[in-house]
Amino acid sequence: EVLTNLKNKRNRAKREGRAGVSFATVYSEMDPQRQMNKVSVVGNPSLAEVRTIMIGVRNNAKDLKSGEVWVNELRVGDYHEESGWAGQVQSTLQLAELGTASLRAQYMSAGFGAIDVPLSGRTMESRRSVHFSSNAELGQLLPSQAKVSLPLYYSLSDEVLTPEYNPLDEDVRLSDALRSLPRREQRDSLRARTITHRRSQGLAISNASLGIRSRTPMPYDPANLSFSYERNTSLDETPDIEYSRHLDWQASVRYDYAPTFRPLTPFSRLQGKSPWASWLRGWSFTPWPARLHLETSMLRRYDEEQKRSRGGALEGERLPATFAQQFLWHRKLSLTWSPTTSLTLTYASGTDARIEEPHRQVNRALNPDGWRIWQDSVRRSIREGGTPVHYGQNASLTY
Repeated sequence: EVLTNLKNKRNRAKREGRAGVSFATVYSEMDPQRQMNKVSVVGNPSLAEVRTIMIGVRNNAKDLKSGEVWVNELRVGDYHEESGWAGQVQSTLQLAELGTASLRAQYMSAGFGAIDVPLSGRTMESRRSVHFSSNAELGQLLPSQAKVSLPLYYSLSDEVLTPEYNPLDEDVRLSDALRSLPRREQRDSLRARTITHRRSQGLAISNASLGIRSRTPMPYDPANLSFSYERNTSLDETPDIEYSRHLDWQASVRYDYAPTFRPLTPFSRLQGKSPWASWLRGWSFTPWPARLHLETSMLRRYDEEQKRSRGGALEGERLPATFAQQFLWHRKLSLTWSPTTSLTLTYASGTDARIEEPHRQVNRALNPDGWRIWQDSVRRSIREGGTPVHYGQNASLTY
């Protein structure tokens, strides 16, 4: 701890503006435990990154000296051992016929480890995590006569990792580094930069539909339509990354119609006992398709990352943010038609289109002007049907 205490004193003197104190000059003090020894530091060395140790002997006398110096069994004398603890709470709630909800909270302090884990395998950070998830059928809130099906899934998670040692100065405890800062805004800035914070949120509606159907299924029945929606977001903050945002968004509408009309038998009343007459009486014809399926879906992905500058401990030049984006529009049609019992026609076509969006940062909070430009471009591209990138169709006739 002699070196770390000396670094903390030097850093404190540097923040106070003491003359001649900087990272480029040597800062020295006497060892408080051995007053004959002087300890010096220059730059910002860290015991966590030691790769080479050099030992020097200096002759402070005016005459020459000769002798032998033996360095024997240089090794770590002992471990800095501190115990930790951990706890977990989990609860599940059954909401009658509506659905279920579960909550799990966990905390693990630095130094925690199983009994059979060596000291080097124990955690060097405290971990706090909360996870909530729910699955509900919101259609149960409406009268049964409405025949609404609205399955909803929602999840939320939050995790915070607080290191035992300062990631910017890995041989100094984070608590000591925070204690050495005089102003509250400095402490808040260091705390925000050293912790790892992960947040994620998910919402999904799967095959929402209105189950109103005619006694004989008709093309205009509301039950033929279904809707799905999914949105997942995450936000990560680490000592190396200021923020990393991820967005995954998808929505789709489906139309599925399968008529149940009886096939036409135009020769059912034909008279005669010949084989041809018997075959014609049993022959049937279906002028309508056996199944019609239409689907349109949109998929958007967006990733944005802002790395931290490593030029200074608490401040530095802001690096440009990096981002990746993708916006697709899929359209599908499939048709199955069996005009007779032995003949089946199948046809399927699909178009994959790209929604044109400007290559710019899409962040409404940080860049509102760029957000409006992106929004106008996307709306115009949707009105035009997007830019087709792939079109395929397939037809087959089976007898």
